[in-house]
Amino acid sequence: MRSFRLLTSDEIECRIARQNENGVQLLLYKTARTDYAVLDESVGVANWQCDYKEVDGKVYCGIGIKMDGEWIWKWNCGAESNMESEKGEASDALKRAGFAWGIGTELYSSPFIWIKSDKYDTDKNGKCSDRFKVVDIGFDEQQKICRLEIDNTSKRTNAFSFGGKRKTDRTFDIKVVTELAKKKDMQNVFTADGIVLKNGRVKPYTELTDEEWARAKEQLK
Repeated sequence: MRSFRLLTSDEIECRIARQNENGVQLLLYKTARTDYAVLDESVGVANWQCDYKEVDGKVYCGIGIKMDGEWIWKWNCGAESNMESEKGEASDALKRAGFAWGIGTELYSSPFIWIKSDKYDTDKNGKCSDRFKVVDIGFDEQQKICRLEIDNTSKRTNAFSFGGKRKTDRTFDIKVVTELAKKKDMQNVFTADGIVLKNGRVKPYTELTDEEWARAKEQLK
């Protein structure tokens, strides 16, 4: 059983993994800030903590979560990044410890993301100079990515599409939804995890159809 919710498009970043004359390959990733936010939201700020230690020259991070009064820990080590080596390794270790708890593991199901060279600009050295952003993402019943839309935000154009037509804009983030629900006294319908259907089942926001999403926004106006 999954302990943490699926990530939203706003919580997923893109980075260039490699480039040749034909295009660039992108990888999806999360930041340590996303792990903090998901943990705070899901278990509460007082019910989790992280710790670091060095083993054989490698930085390990552990995330501890309080369960039934007992601290349960999961650990993983990080790899150096382009940031300061120690800071980058510590941040990577935390993200990997988050993966050990299941935060963002759906990113492992990402399709191969290739952006053709005619969809971005390059600098004087021939390197891609544009920025890319995940604007829409969907998941199947196995919680694997089944729909993905990435825009080139520098050119304001679509750069990559996978799994069909983009759904209605889902920039209505969960915090905004829950705040509006409080004002309208509708917390029993709009929860932090999704919308409560008539049969009592909670349907995640990322799984709503265009029609359901449109009706939801109308109710909260």
